[in-house]
Amino acid sequence: MRLITRLCGTTLCALLVAPPLLAQHGGASITATGRVSPVVAVSAAPPDRPDGAEVQVSASGAGAHTLVVSLSDAGATQVDLPVRLRSNVGYSLRASLLSPSELAVRLSVAQVRATGKFVHANALEDIRLDEALAGSRGAPTSLLTGLDQPLQIAILSGPPISKAGTFTSPDNAVEVVLSIEVRPRAGRKPWSAQLTISATPRW
Repeated sequence: MRLITRLCGTTLCALLVAPPLLAQHGGASITATGRVSPVVAVSAAPPDRPDGAEVQVSASGAGAHTLVVSLSDAGATQVDLPVRLRSNVGYSLRASLLSPSELAVRLSVAQVRATGKFVHANALEDIRLDEALAGSRGAPTSLLTGLDQPLQIAILSGPPISKAGTFTSPDNAVEVVLSIEVRPRAGRKPWSAQLTISATPRW
């Protein structure tokens, strides 16, 4: 199987809310406050291949809110893709699938973990799986696609994640491992698919 991941929509800005700036002029106090724009960033770590398939990953950029994952193979395959989220606001994670081939795709959440000390204490406990994936560990959702008709699915939502750091800091992210299982309807004929994973601010 061949899997190529690229990052889209690069945004470069701080994750933290700016502190108040205090100044005095002629005996009067002036307080200036500022706020950094809401930021949600998603990136991919190297995938795991439970079925031993050959998978290649190419990633570039930082601070992107969208991952585009291109898959191709002949026959059934499975890959676990660690997706790392960083945000200074609540967020939603969604996916869409597009393929010219008729496929059965199972998308499930295999694991969720914090990567380090700069993750908010409630970042994990307040994550909510969408209804379609609420039981995904035991019964992953089946998605069918064909004739270039994209399918949309909500994966999960959660509270702010990052207390400090940047888009590449190793200790300020939540890692969501997505298990992607693909079975072509036409047996072992070659197929291709594009999975787009998007993270957006949630109010």
